[in-house]
Amino acid sequence: MKRLNNIYDEFVSLNNLKIAFYKSQKRKTHRDYVIKYRNNLIDNLLKLQKSLINKNYDLGHYRDFYVYEPKKRLISTVPFRERIIHHAIMNIVEDRFESYMIDHSYACRIGKGIYKAIKYAQKCTFNYKYYLKLDVHHYFESINHENLYKLCEHLIADKRFLHLLKSLIESYGDKKGIPIGNLTSQYFGNLYLSQLDHYIMEILGIHGYCRYMDDFVCFFDDKKELKEKFKLIKNYITDKLLLELNEEQINNCNFGIPFLGYRVFCDNIRLSLKSKRRFAKKIKKSYYLLESGIWNQEDFQNHITPLVEFVKKSNGNDFINKYIKYDNDL
Repeated sequence: MKRLNNIYDEFVSLNNLKIAFYKSQKRKTHRDYVIKYRNNLIDNLLKLQKSLINKNYDLGHYRDFYVYEPKKRLISTVPFRERIIHHAIMNIVEDRFESYMIDHSYACRIGKGIYKAIKYAQKCTFNYKYYLKLDVHHYFESINHENLYKLCEHLIADKRFLHLLKSLIESYGDKKGIPIGNLTSQYFGNLYLSQLDHYIMEILGIHGYCRYMDDFVCFFDDKKELKEKFKLIKNYITDKLLLELNEEQINNCNFGIPFLGYRVFCDNIRLSLKSKRRFAKKIKKSYYLLESGIWNQEDFQNHITPLVEFVKKSNGNDFINKYIKYDNDL
């Protein structure tokens, strides 16, 4: 497909920046900094437009903090002005990024998601005998800046736009790493491993395959050949993408595939032990916050609803009912 060109003028257009503003303020309309920006919206956008035309991007003002669920991770967010720039970028290039991705890449894409990834993995258990489950060690903090930029060059020809992307990529880390918590990072992270998707499916000929960000599963009928293909995958990830894999898992599909917090079998989907423990811990904490008056009923429902929905995608209804009943007795 032809590379995108002559897109910088569209990127800095007032219309694009206005659309980016409204996307950036979503679920934050009552924040003071959003109200302040919106009260003088056109002047603020014209000022932003002028700075972008002059290549005065002023990127990289990250605010760092840690989250501890499901594991300890460093989150880096940017000021509202930079968030608008990120949305403005993706307004222009999202379709081009999408066109490079395979159908069975499921993270951060409209019409995809965890549950569709799980369902496709389950479908593959009917068609293949063995699976190879892999994930990348410290993925976001390991993404190589130069490789990521070269991939952007493969898709985009506009020199001014590429200069902006390079500035954005290099605004974080020292030659590697992209920040968890930014809109563009989600797309960059997904895009970077799309190279692996094409290698696995088109070069290695593994057609039973699905990926959710840096978690992916390969399906094959011959275990010995699958092990040989794993060696090639590992070499590609190490030598080409400059990443490191966590320990691989190769097994018969009949034993269930550990994937995205579930164990996927051909006839049912079960919660992993880690997911059960996480659910129990979060439900206990949610009831404590409700009963202590820190949360009202709406806060409580907003937090436990996605937890319950996650469990309901498995055969975990009995687990939910037992645990909710237990907590109601506290």
